[in-house]
Amino acid sequence: EFTSSDKERQKEIISENLDKAVGVKLLASSVSYYSDEEMEQMLAEIPESLHSTESYTKTKTDFLTKDVKKPKVGDQAADFELESRTGGLVSLSDFEGKYRLLDFSNSGCGPCFIALPDIKEAYEKYGSEIEIVSIWDDKSKDVWLNSSKKHKEQIIWTDLWDAEGFVSSLYQIKILPSYILVNPDGEIEKIWNSYRKGKIVREMESLFGKK
Repeated sequence: EFTSSDKERQKEIISENLDKAVGVKLLASSVSYYSDEEMEQMLAEIPESLHSTESYTKTKTDFLTKDVKKPKVGDQAADFELESRTGGLVSLSDFEGKYRLLDFSNSGCGPCFIALPDIKEAYEKYGSEIEIVSIWDDKSKDVWLNSSKKHKEQIIWTDLWDAEGFVSSLYQIKILPSYILVNPDGEIEKIWNSYRKGKIVREMESLFGKK
């Protein structure tokens, strides 16, 4: 286990190398050594050229969401803003006053693709009553836009990229796919995870009746 002097030396090495990828990687593994104020300062000193590295995005996301508790039914859903496949930024609050189903997915998740036909069926039947929002925790924009195109061509609902994994961390998503139903008042009404054939449509039927 590192002594206090070891930790101080590690922090010195990180400070001397924050303009390099190796320094950012060391920072990512040493977050516990810093106070909140120190971490804010360290992140501010990292040059923009390194903001796209996995170490930077992980460190920033872990820091910003470290005090976030796992959401539960009845909680107010946290707002967010992400890039849309159709261009521009989309917020959860853009659909205020309407039911919203958040679908957390990743392009490396097989069950996430298996679920797409079910989501499409639910959207085609109930799209006027509920906004379906897919949130992809993909490492790059190219993966989000271009991988598994045959599957993703089914998506005719709101489709967003969680570039830094911030929203997935904000909602404490550990299993994919995961689904969070937000009611018109902005409260979390239901949470479930993993793909179960027909469940999404059944949930819509329980809300809006069979169609």
